[in-house]
Amino acid sequence: MFYQSYEYVDRLITLGTPHYGSPLADLAFSDKGRHLAKLLAYNDLGTYQMQTGYMQKMREKIDVMAKKNQ
Repeated sequence: MFYQSYEYVDRLITLGTPHYGSPLADLAFSDKGRHLAKLLAYNDLGTYQMQTGYMQKMREKIDVMAKKNQ
C-alpha cells in the first residue's frame, strides 16, 4: 500500500481536504443520488474513494503507519 512511500515523507500539509470523506460522495453513490451524479460526471473513482466509509477504512491503515513513524 502506498508503495512504502510514507517512509520518505516527513511532513504533509493539506488545506481543506476532507480526510474523513464527504457526505456528498456518499450521496453520489446512493440509490437516490446515483443518477444525478452520473449526469454531472461525478461517479468516478475519485468520488468513490471520497465516500466516508472508504476513507474510514483507509484512515485505519494510514493512522497506524503515522503512529509507527513518530
